Amino acid sequence: MINYTAEPYERNEMKPIPDGIYKTEIIDVKYQNDESLKKESINIQYLIIEDPNFGGRFLYQTIFLKYPNPQDGSPNIVLKIAKNKLNGVLEMCKMSSLRHVSDLIGRKLKIKIKTKPDKKDPNRMRTEIVDYFDYLYIEGSHNNKKQREQTINHGTTNVAACAAAGFDIPF
Repeated sequence: MINYTAEPYERNEMKPIPDGIYKTEIIDVKYQNDESLKKESINIQYLIIEDPNFGGRFLYQTIFLKYPNPQDGSPNIVLKIAKNKLNGVLEMCKMSSLRHVSDLIGRKLKIKIKTKPDKKDPNRMRTEIVDYFDYLYIEGSHNNKKQREQTINHGTTNVAACAAAGFDIPF
């Protein structure tokens, strides 16, 4: 038996997280396969960490691995974009492949988000993940992909490039 007396409901009007780059940790990943709809996806839950204003907030992302081809036979752009997003997550987590989605749990990376009007309800804002960065990334220190590749050397830290980019070397 429960002994609870209801109190007035207070609606939580959580404000959108502002555009920017945030340190995150992947805290949950689920694999979904819906054969009837011919869809296969990975759902990732990120926790914002080390942020005085938004630390503890969650971000969610669905990445499709399979998605029905358009009726007109054109290339499946949704799938191409989604696979590129998964490649970004894996690269920034220092992984070259993914065997089990649970291998992502606990990995840290920085993500860039943008707040946009919801397509279904323009009066409502939604947060979209638009880019991925190494957890040690310092905004403004990488101007192009070549500099990023020099700093992050295939999953191992290139000490000289990190020092030149202004990173604190953690040893």
